[in-house]
Amino acid sequence: MSIRKLASAAAVAGAVAASMSAPQASASPDGDLFNLINAKHVAAGCAPYGRSSALGDVSLQYAKALASNNGKLSPNTVALLQKKGYDPSYWGEMDYYNSKGATPQNALDFWLNNPTKDLFGNCDITQMEVSVWMIGNNWAASSIMGTPKGATTPGGTGGTPGGGTPSGPPAGSTGGPDAALLSLINDARVHPEKYPPHGAPGVAKMTGCATPFTNSSALAGTASAHNDFIATMSKDVVNVYPNMHKTAGGGLAGDAGGPIEQAGYHTQRGQIVADGFGTEAAAVQFWMQDDAPSNWGHRNLILDCGLTDAGAAHLAGGPLNHYWTVDMGTT
Repeated sequence: MSIRKLASAAAVAGAVAASMSAPQASASPDGDLFNLINAKHVAAGCAPYGRSSALGDVSLQYAKALASNNGKLSPNTVALLQKKGYDPSYWGEMDYYNSKGATPQNALDFWLNNPTKDLFGNCDITQMEVSVWMIGNNWAASSIMGTPKGATTPGGTGGTPGGGTPSGPPAGSTGGPDAALLSLINDARVHPEKYPPHGAPGVAKMTGCATPFTNSSALAGTASAHNDFIATMSKDVVNVYPNMHKTAGGGLAGDAGGPIEQAGYHTQRGQIVADGFGTEAAAVQFWMQDDAPSNWGHRNLILDCGLTDAGAAHLAGGPLNHYWTVDMGTT
């Protein structure tokens, strides 16, 4: 399973309305909040955000509406952007409101503790604007993010479809086994308490394994080859399950007779995939904490103590910029 690129994620902190006074705006909170968001984006391995007047216009409209309507908002983000000549291929939205006043750090902390946190590490979103608006104690902020259709994303092609049977990674890509990724996976496997599931845990496994995975160079090789293949797919294709687990031969990586069994693993096989994340830590956090609450397949595979060996790989390049695969097996 792999992460799907977010079309949007919005969260609003609701609060009771306070006293009203003449509207006022301040450039300082806007700039401070932009820098805080941008720093998190860069820390996730993404290029700094570009700026856009269209994004700024919509963010200001939303911030004013939130402050004036006690945190209530009826967004129509894509339509508003398109009216301004901005047709996004990717976009995101983060909204915040507090009737008792707030600071840029309060807004950032709120977004980082809600589903909006995934937007910070989405390297396909290349531009961002944020606006703050205050009416008395009513403090509101809105961040609108986007990438115009046809724009080239860092390390990618802006969504140009790939396809065919690959003879290697896409041009300009670099990849291979990733010892750092496997090290983080093993730490999560032994100490899952470091990664409490977000939201309703459902059937998420909570107990760690007594031993880490044994590093398998054979599985690292199959994981690296898998990254090479899925990086030939377009963004829209690879993130439709089960495409992210398919092989050039048309089957799934864990099938009998597939690459993992061919590497010598006949008893039990598993694979986890993520794309778009800029760092190993972000990928592992997604697998352990942000897996689908009704499934938790990634987390549960990492915590499946019947799987003994694993190999991890990373590819930088292709339409989604980063590809992470961990193949697992028991001989």
